[in-house]
Amino acid sequence: MNRVAVITDIHGNLPALQAALAAIDASDIDLVYCGGDLVGYGPHPNEVCALIEERGIPTIYGNYDYAIGRDLEDCGCAYVTEHDRALGRQSVAWTLAHTDRQHKEFMRKLPFDLRFQLGGRRVRLVHGSPRKVNEYLFEDKPARTFERIAAGADCDVLVFGHTSQPQAHRSPLTVSDCRRHIVPLVSL
Repeated sequence: MNRVAVITDIHGNLPALQAALAAIDASDIDLVYCGGDLVGYGPHPNEVCALIEERGIPTIYGNYDYAIGRDLEDCGCAYVTEHDRALGRQSVAWTLAHTDRQHKEFMRKLPFDLRFQLGGRRVRLVHGSPRKVNEYLFEDKPARTFERIAAGADCDVLVFGHTSQPQAHRSPLTVSDCRRHIVPLVSL
């Protein structure tokens, strides 16, 4: 059986990406996937994109990648306070100004989701949700929300990032003798 690592929400943090990849390289991992948000907040957008591309890591776009790759001034983030919104605007403006054309083009070409088989189960990797790249699936959402998402996700295991909060859900819906799982990932 293949062992898979999924990294997500790197946000321009090259040292964290390098450390995560070193840990993966030292493990018995067969494949690495990336759940997006390569850029934003951190000071190394070009270097992060280059390393992901150089390593050939299958990657989807996050809401930040979508915006920066298309020169949009709104990353689609849901900031609660005005202070956070102001910092978010500064981050987008800085990232737009410091991400070169080559890496914006790289992000523009990334897909919305990735699907693969693992242990006989159909896995789907999305950034926010299968419905929307910037949908936050926080743990306090009603169970029926996760059940609806699992029912429409066309997979056995749904993996997502974006929230930066660890959590796991199991849907009561059965698929070929296993339960559907929704697995959120924590940021680097």
